[in-house]
Amino acid sequence: MRGALGHDVARALRRSAEARGIAAAVSIVARREWASALFEGARFTIDVSADDAPLDDWLAALPECDLPLKGYFVAGAEVMEHCLPGRATVEILAVLEA
Repeated sequence: MRGALGHDVARALRRSAEARGIAAAVSIVARREWASALFEGARFTIDVSADDAPLDDWLAALPECDLPLKGYFVAGAEVMEHCLPGRATVEILAVLEA
């Protein structure tokens, strides 16, 4: 089940980009288990690349994007690095639904 969540996160990001007309390549770089006093989930570091100019606009909107995940909700979506044109590293926090 652990690998399935990473696959679902990557698919949700690709679909979100596609909805804005961006053909993005998405690759999970790292997964770290995450927990608080009330919740548990996983934090994913993800490389995103695309040749399309709208990538910048999509990345700017990413924290507010709806990224549906079965059995989880996205508690955080953040652009960690965006130094090169067409490339970025994002972090997604997926939390298990109660």
